[in-house]
Amino acid sequence: MMRLVDHLAKNCRICHADNRDVAKYCLNCGTLLVPPTQPAAQAKFCRYHPMVLVQVYCSDCGAPICLSCARYGLQAVYCPACHVRRHASVFRALPFGPVLWVP
Repeated sequence: MMRLVDHLAKNCRICHADNRDVAKYCLNCGTLLVPPTQPAAQAKFCRYHPMVLVQVYCSDCGAPICLSCARYGLQAVYCPACHVRRHASVFRALPFGPVLWVP
């Protein structure tokens, strides 16, 4: 029988958190765990701010985002689109209408 600790093979180079060996992104800070396949000389830019360098990646879709775009969950970092999609029920407007007050 394998223990959970046996599956935590990857360590994040930024926050040093333990992650599963199949994880692509750190569950603690959202940093990319798999080394990028592109050359290091080619820099990536934020999906929403094309002049700002990437600092984290979305935990859901893997989008490159800067820290001003990052939306933090309990154990993940989301891009604005994934954050709205995952937390849509929180942002629903409450139905307010005229209030009838009878003394």
